[in-house]
Amino acid sequence: NLDNEQLKSFIRQGVKRFVEIKQVIKLTPELWVADFITKTSSRLLPDEDVIKWRAYLRIVYLEFDKYENLEKTEEEKLNYTSNPFGFKVVKYSLAYAGKPQKAESAMQTAKKVFENLEDVVK
Repeated sequence: NLDNEQLKSFIRQGVKRFVEIKQVIKLTPELWVADFITKTSSRLLPDEDVIKWRAYLRIVYLEFDKYENLEKTEEEKLNYTSNPFGFKVVKYSLAYAGKPQKAESAMQTAKKVFENLEDVVK
């Protein structure tokens, strides 16, 4: 959790973070997994920092009909209007999945293996 001073410091440094969702998969009705990347940039960073993440989401479905005729608080009204899909995340687990790297071609890999074999034979 960021406190106010940390947040102000990030703003002064011009930190920007963009999130790109790659995929969301339903494992069971209550358990979903989401893969996404964050792209962070700042005036202090020479290059954009890209990190891959995986989140496991435990969800429950909201029962719209059950509350249809009841008086709703402002918070409940906001929950329904900001989440039209009818579910609420009750727990989540976030995992660092590494940095994206460019894959080597088969020829580059073969060349490295061959060079290493030459060193062993010598």
